[in-house]
Amino acid sequence: MIRAPRYRPTLVDPYRDHLRVRRAQDPAVPVHQLLSEIREQGYSGSMNLLYRCISQGWVESDRPHLSPRRVARLLLTRPTALSHS
Repeated sequence: MIRAPRYRPTLVDPYRDHLRVRRAQDPAVPVHQLLSEIREQGYSGSMNLLYRCISQGWVESDRPHLSPRRVARLLLTRPTALSHS
């Protein structure tokens, strides 16, 4: 059986609070500007990673991403048997 990959923390995670504050102040702030700001704080990742994290909502999200197994369970469970958690 092949298991789904476990997702590890990204290089962007330590800078999420800063990115949230900046995007709350100015939702249209360019990614180049955010990249230069967090690079000054020690970010060593790429702009591509930062762009993906922002565009996929990882920065604003407090909840962890759903695993493929959890998504399959949600899709295959009868709606009456689902909890609201």
